[in-house]
Parts: sequence; C-alpha cells; structure tokens
Amino acid sequence: MRKHFRIGSLLLATVGFAAVTAVAASPAHADVEDFTYDAWHVSYDVGTDENGRAVAQVTETVSPRFPETDQNRGIVRGVPVSYENVNTNPRDFTVTDPTGAPVPFEIDEEDGFRIVLVGDDTYVHGLQTYVISYTISDVVLARDDGAADEFYWDIMDFEHQQPIEQFSADLVFAPELQTAMTGNMRCYVGAPHSEDECAIGGTGTEADPVSLSGLSLGPEQGVTVAVGMAPGSVVQPPERLPNFALDGLPLIVGGAGLASAATGVVMVSRFRRQRRSGRGTIVAQYDVPADLPPLIAGPIVGSAVQPAATPQIIHLAVIGATRLEDGEPTGKKKKKKTQVVRVVDPSRAVDQLDMLTLQALVPGAVPGAEMTLPKESTAFAEKMTSLTSAGTAAAQARGYLEKAYAPGGRALGYATLAISLALVVFGVLGLVFRGSPLPLLFLFGGVFLGVSAFYGLAKHTVHTRLGAETRE
Repeated sequence: MRKHFRIGSLLLATVGFAAVTAVAASPAHADVEDFTYDAWHVSYDVGTDENGRAVAQVTETVSPRFPETDQNRGIVRGVPVSYENVNTNPRDFTVTDPTGAPVPFEIDEEDGFRIVLVGDDTYVHGLQTYVISYTISDVVLARDDGAADEFYWDIMDFEHQQPIEQFSADLVFAPELQTAMTGNMRCYVGAPHSEDECAIGGTGTEADPVSLSGLSLGPEQGVTVAVGMAPGSVVQPPERLPNFALDGLPLIVGGAGLASAATGVVMVSRFRRQRRSGRGTIVAQYDVPADLPPLIAGPIVGSAVQPAATPQIIHLAVIGATRLEDGEPTGKKKKKKTQVVRVVDPSRAVDQLDMLTLQALVPGAVPGAEMTLPKESTAFAEKMTSLTSAGTAAAQARGYLEKAYAPGGRALGYATLAISLALVVFGVLGLVFRGSPLPLLFLFGGVFLGVSAFYGLAKHTVHTRLGAETRE
C-alpha cells in the first residue's frame, strides 16, 4: 500500500514574489494560478558523501505555459527542509533557461520549506522553460523493520493546482548504491494515498537509469517512487538512529516522576483526611453554638457546603437578628417573587461574623430597616464572596484550621520537581538532536510534573485537633 509523505517539492504554483501586483495589473483580474504545464522532467543523481550519508543532486526541467496577458511573472518552487525528523539542507540552487543562461531568482523560507522565487518584475507569456537545480541530503531511509534501505520520495508533489501534460523522471545511483540495489521498486501516481501504480524500470546506471515517463497529471496529483536497497547501504543521520538516552531513558524517568507525583498526592490526601479525624465519637447537638455561625462552620465541615453565605443569611433569621419576608412581586406580570431581609434585633448578632453579615446586608443595621435580596447583582455577589473568605480566615484565626506541610509530601515534591527539570532538559536536547515530536511529550511531561510537584511542596489547610473535634 502506498504511503504518503509530503516530501519531494512543494509547488505553490503562483506568480512568485509579485503575485499581488500581477493580479492588480491584469485587466480581467485572472487567477494567477490559471496556467498549465506542457512538460515536467526531474532527474535525481543519488550518491553518498564522505560520511556515507545519502545525498541527491536534483535537476527539474519545468515548462509552464502562461497566458498572453500580463498575469504571471514566474513560478514559485518549494523544497522541504525536514524529512523524517532530519534537516535535508536544500542548497546550491541555480535556475537557468534551456541554453544555460541564468534566470533571476530569490530564496526564501516559509512553513518548513525553502522557497525558490523564479522570475523578476518582468511579465512572462506563452511557453517558458526553467531548469532548477539543487542539492538535498539524507534522502534514503532505513525501514523500521530493518529489512532494507529505501529511496522513498515524492518526486512530484500533491500541491500543484495546474495540470501537467507530460511528466517523466530519471534516477541515477552512484556505483556504491547500484551494487546495493535489490531490484525492488515501485511507482505510485494520483492523489495522496492512491494505490494506482505506474510503470518504472531500469538498473540505476547513467546508461540505464531508473525511469518513468508518459504520465499525465491532473491538479493535486503526485508521483511517488520507492527504490529498495540492502540494509545499511547508507549511513543514517543520528536523528534517525535509536538513542536510548534521548528516547527511552526519558520515558523511564517520566514514569518515575508520575509515580512520585501520584504518591505525593496520596500522602497529602491521607494527611488531610487524618487531620479531619477527631475523637471518633459524634455527640449530637441540636442548637447552633453561638461561636459557630455558618461562615465558620462551612470551612470546618468542608467544601461540600460552600459557599456559606446563603446559610449565614438564614442563620441571622434563626437567631432572631432578622426576619425573612416575602417582598412585592416584580416583573412585567408581577409573578417574580422577591425575598426581603428586615432587621429585628441586631443585638442578637453576637458573633463578629454575624454582625459583619448583617452590616453587609443592611448597612447601619437599624431595627426595621430592610433590604430586598437581588436576583442578579455583581456587587451583592462580591459581598457574599468576601463574607465566605472572611469565614475561612476566621476559622484559621480561631484555631480550627491551620496551614501545615504533609509529612513526606515535601520530599516527594522535591523529587518530582527534580525529575520534571530532568525531563525538560531531555526534551530540549531531543528537539535539538532528534527532531521528532517525542521531545515535545517530554517537555509537556516536565511542565506537568513541575506543577504537580508544588502540590506536595506547599502547605495545606488542615484541621487542628480542635477543628477535627468541632467538625465531628
């Protein structure tokens, strides 16, 4: 089955670096991609460098046919900078016409491609031919199963928007690679992932290159070739070779970090649960203790009853400081019920938090004064939030809660933090020397573990002995 790698070259198929100007100058505002290719021929000379790594000299003879109107100034050709986690280092670019005369061009970088902008400010018309040459490295892959090396390449990309009347290709391999060729080769043509095969043959010598011809391609149809060689025919770059220190070891370290972080969370949770246990005997009480208004009782009992502002309002009515009344209906049809808080006896609000709540509801707290509780009010919601925070602070100030480190949690937190820093280092080194997506996982894992570490390192709000007994 055909694999699909967007390698080879990216054809942007526009007017080059003057696209916008060209369109503006066209009376009919024609699409700058509205042209065709009479022919497209590619030649690959594949060999090895002094280190035994694969290198290819590529020559593309491209013959676009432009309209006779002032629409196009040239073409744009892109060569991928990265292939299978390795920098292909596209270089040594030249552009000429068929006679060898130089054609003006510029080189740019965009979205992982080295872009060749062919042409200048001069409009071109009719049939043109450009000969584009360049060099790329590490074009031969070692199969994952180790059974073979392969020159596996999209010699015609899938990005072009124009039809190509005649596409052909020749592949010549250096003598040291010719002897390694197994004779297994495939050619695929069509849309990405197409399994349609095309005829290919040859021994790879200059006299008998691996070749294919006579292909007619529609827009976004490409050609992929695979030429098999004996395993170890070329030296693979370090980024493609197994590296336990940068691939396997970080996974082990990350696993240890997860175990450390999880153990820290368990220890902190156990510590907090233990601090909630008091005498183990619950003595039922049916009256609200004067020193335990809901604003304090809420944090002592736990987050399940938060926020405590609503029960605090009811508490004021229970102790006789206020009375809750039905207010006048509101709304267009007078069907929306309202709740009124009326001050009855402010002296019954003996606890500081009770008086704080009363003053927040009815400033001045004069007997007979009232306040209609709003259905929606940002200011009122902020007041209730402040009351809830005041209750939590009072619970700590009165000795029910305290901030404390979990025994063993800090040690595990420091261990997790150290592991997270190690993972970040592994991730950075992996991005520099490996070029695969795996180091990004290490970086994410390092950040995650770093955040998790502070859970064990931080002080946690827990019950004192008094707080645990009061909670019961």
